[in-house]
Amino acid sequence: MLELPLELLEDSRGLSFPTLSLFLTVGLFLWTAGGVFHRFWLVALATLAGGLVGLESGPRFHLQPIVAGVLFAFTSGALALALVDLAIFLLGGLAALTLLRAAAPPGTEPLPFVLGGGLVFLMLRTFWMVLTTSAAGSLVLILTILSFMDRGKHLDAVEWSAGHQKLLLGTQGVLTMVGALAQWMVSRWNQPEDSPSEESQGDRKPARKRSAEGH
Repeated sequence: MLELPLELLEDSRGLSFPTLSLFLTVGLFLWTAGGVFHRFWLVALATLAGGLVGLESGPRFHLQPIVAGVLFAFTSGALALALVDLAIFLLGGLAALTLLRAAAPPGTEPLPFVLGGGLVFLMLRTFWMVLTTSAAGSLVLILTILSFMDRGKHLDAVEWSAGHQKLLLGTQGVLTMVGALAQWMVSRWNQPEDSPSEESQGDRKPARKRSAEGH
């Protein structure tokens, strides 16, 4: 059975108010426009991960941590632009593996499901990226709101969530569908429209042809 990650709620008790506010902003952006800007998210995550690796491993290469961090960050970001399809394939495989561990009996061979999930994500990348980012954004929103309520002493977030797992999962499902609809509306809003000048030029061409035939 799928469950809300209560350990994240436990860890969030040590976060400051500005940090929780930042998580709330990121969750809102993921929820409403994550799939539309999925390339940005992949590049941003790759850049962040590369920077952290560079800071950690810089001394091994006799480099200052800040120099190694910057180099690793820029390199990872540039490679992410070229390997975005591979990243989407890996994300699909990870999603399939997570679902398999939650629903399948122990001992099930994961490789066919991982490969199948990756291929499905590649073929329906926009659809799945919208659902994935909407689900991730709704999860971040729920955890952040519960953390705010826990900090305000309105409830014990961990204890309350442990007894209301079905309610929270149902809420996340509804928020995921609403977020997917919002992302579809955002994508429609961002679609470029034909400029009036192009339409007027297209209307003028047949008129010129008719005038030329008349002469």
